[in-house]
Amino acid sequence: MNYYLRDIPENSELFEILSHHASHNIRSNIAGKKNLPLERIMSLASDDSDEVRTSVVNNEVFQKNATLDQIKSILAKGQSAGESVVSSASYFKKVSTNDIEKAIDELDNPGPRLLQYAVQSYDFSTEFIQKFTTHEDADIAATAKETIKSRAEY
Repeated sequence: MNYYLRDIPENSELFEILSHHASHNIRSNIAGKKNLPLERIMSLASDDSDEVRTSVVNNEVFQKNATLDQIKSILAKGQSAGESVVSSASYFKKVSTNDIEKAIDELDNPGPRLLQYAVQSYDFSTEFIQKFTTHEDADIAATAKETIKSRAEY
């Protein structure tokens, strides 16, 4: 089934309808549409599907309007959507990279992939990455050290 629809204002109502579809694949496709109504984009940020949340995080409308609470919620669920938040940290307009650093620090048990993304990010401060140079996961600690060294050489 081909469900590609042009991302134009004329399709906004159809996007709204499809954003409630039972299939996470369809919701994920629709979640990336900038002409999906803002309220629905924000609602999909807490979808059960990681794939849908990832599409939302990569949606420029979400990036312009996301709140710190929404970012924290996505980070807490981890998975690919959390990694996308880290990778897109500098694109959020209402949430600073410093706020995202603090949100990561406040996570109870952040996944190793999320931390790997964080310590490799050029968006985050050296001070934030420095904290991970002594992390119990040797790979995370080594990556943090490599990132800091790379920054010093650059």
